Amino acid sequence: RQVRRAGAPVALRPKEYDLLQALARREGRLAERGELLRDVWGYHESVLSRTLDTHIGELRRKLEADPSAPRHILTVRKAGYRLAGADGQADGQADGRTDGRSDGNGDSRSQEVR
Repeated sequence: RQVRRAGAPVALRPKEYDLLQALARREGRLAERGELLRDVWGYHESVLSRTLDTHIGELRRKLEADPSAPRHILTVRKAGYRLAGADGQADGQADGRTDGRSDGNGDSRSQEVR
């Protein structure tokens, strides 16, 4: 598991990586809060938790050029989050592009932030 921002490795915690992957799998489509809580943490969709918001904030801090004005990890007000492309469009090629390179540990998952 490897994530890069502008070619430099970025250390993510396991849940941060899982969250980034869950967003990337949706290829720019809305990821509802309940879906992410279920998919990443195994919570029932009715659970109210700030865990998701905290992890989104950490991903933005680590991956966005300006975390206070995110261009890639976008909030969809009262619904959830989505990933936008490097050009700001929801094309699935933003923060979570799987490029198939090996990390040297037999894990061929790699994420690139442009």
